[in-house]
Amino acid sequence: MTAQSVDASVALQQRVAELESELAVAARELSEAQARETATGVILKVIAASPADAAPVFEAVAHAANRLLGGFSTSVWHFEGDVAHLAAYTSTSPEGDAALRGWSQRPLREFHHVAGLSRGEITQLADTEQASEADRTLARQRGFRARLNV
Repeated sequence: MTAQSVDASVALQQRVAELESELAVAARELSEAQARETATGVILKVIAASPADAAPVFEAVAHAANRLLGGFSTSVWHFEGDVAHLAAYTSTSPEGDAALRGWSQRPLREFHHVAGLSRGEITQLADTEQASEADRTLARQRGFRARLNV
């Protein structure tokens, strides 16, 4: 085997590895898109089945978001003026669920870093142990250590 053919073989192997990597990325993206489409379909069916009641829709959104993100728990809130209302959530424990429900119908100013949600901002709380006492307590009761707010 000549040096030229060895170089060509190495280049070919590298290109095959690159293509395999690109294929893996495309397969992952396709899988994620299919999961989003499935979740959207479920939510649309719930909307069609309950046009006068938003509660089942919020429940479907909470469960779909939790599955899509691989989360521990999800809560869905809606804002009326400067008040946050818990619309739906995925359960963690009876005590944790009760603690979360206790946060509903509170002024946004009590939510500290979450208040930006009413303006469409995305926030993250990387470590609830470094947060306010109220956030730390809720996180412990619900059983999580970090939070993404979308």
